[in-house]
Amino acid sequence: MNNWDYIFIYSSVFSPLIPIGIYLTQKHNDRFRVIMLFVLVSFASDLLSIYVVKGSNYLFLHAYGLVEAMLLFLFFYKVLENRRWIPFLAVCYGIYYTINSLLFEMGMFNTIGRSIECLLIIFLCLRLFYQFFHNEEDLFLEKSPLFWITVGLLTYFSGAFLTFVFSRYILVDEPLWILHNISNVLKNTFIAIGLWKMTLK
Repeated sequence: MNNWDYIFIYSSVFSPLIPIGIYLTQKHNDRFRVIMLFVLVSFASDLLSIYVVKGSNYLFLHAYGLVEAMLLFLFFYKVLENRRWIPFLAVCYGIYYTINSLLFEMGMFNTIGRSIECLLIIFLCLRLFYQFFHNEEDLFLEKSPLFWITVGLLTYFSGAFLTFVFSRYILVDEPLWILHNISNVLKNTFIAIGLWKMTLK
């Protein structure tokens, strides 16, 4: 790896410190505690995978993927209307993800499981955008904390989906994980903006 690779990696790993710092300076909102827990788990996972876990870390990454998905299902359950179907979706995905990790993608990066997670989160983000415009909740969406957090999630999981699919099936030898790292930095930046907007309300 060259110097730029290290810059992208460590920028991505430590970018959660921005939303964490903003969150610690404000009053806590129940909806945003879940998203903050998601940021903390992501940060801890990156630190552990780099500094603690030695050798193959696929089992660790598989476990993190499931925790990440469940936290985000919980977040969208809290913010979406007509949400009774979300627990069913979470259970179905959790069963599929576990079976896929144990039987089909054991000992490798679970590209299929994580790609499906990306598509589900992208769908939930778009569903929340539809709710914004349908209910006309905010005349100026850019002032809404939830809007910025959703933009962050949509940006990250769109980039992650392209990274997972292209790196596995199309451009195997290309440094596509840089796209994933950039998406992660943008995600944490947008979440930080959302948390900062909450302090202004």
